[in-house]
Amino acid sequence: MQRLLLNFAVTGLAGIVVWFSVERAAAGPMSQIQQSTALEQLFGSVNVADQLVTFSAFQANPFKTLNDVVITIDFHAQVYGYLNNYPSGPQDFTIQAGVSGSIQLTQAPYPTISYVAPPVTQTLTNITPASLVPFGPLPTSATATMTFTSPTDLAFYQGGISPAFLLESDYSVTVPLSIGTGGVNVATQTRVTVEYDYTAVAPEPASLTLLGIGIAGMVGYGWRQRKAAAPVR
Repeated sequence: MQRLLLNFAVTGLAGIVVWFSVERAAAGPMSQIQQSTALEQLFGSVNVADQLVTFSAFQANPFKTLNDVVITIDFHAQVYGYLNNYPSGPQDFTIQAGVSGSIQLTQAPYPTISYVAPPVTQTLTNITPASLVPFGPLPTSATATMTFTSPTDLAFYQGGISPAFLLESDYSVTVPLSIGTGGVNVATQTRVTVEYDYTAVAPEPASLTLLGIGIAGMVGYGWRQRKAAAPVR
């Protein structure tokens, strides 16, 4: 009986080795995706500081192989304000506004992802002299993506580091030289998405069977040894 239990224990050790061996069936590609809340910034009379957004680290374990990391920026902006100091009219004026920005990873390898929203224009027609002439809102948007696939980058993300990004934005408004901007405001909304693409692996059914038999054998063998070592009453 003791030899039989010992054989079960040896089989169990083999099962554990097989569990961690290459004889594992691929469970297929999977993704761990996180998206930030809408990060809002307002430029104009208020000077808004850069914003920091932090994500959870990749949930690594021996049964996950990280393939790539994809960072996506979804950026929206609206430009509005008013004009003043223009000459006598009536006249037509064309305004052009552009918004751009970037995010920078605050840990090595410190990549910066930049994005430029297409410029938008508005024509104000038949404007007569007045103290203020409003314009906008002028909507524009942009999307930018960066993918990390190098072994160095993947080792960084798989090392349990929580990636953090610093969000920065800038804007420009172009008006005819004969007039000025009495005030410009830019409202931006940015979402950052971090996607960890990985392949999950699972043990073969035969490995699971060996593991179960082995565990049972080791438990039985240990019980038998303790029983044999117990004093006889």
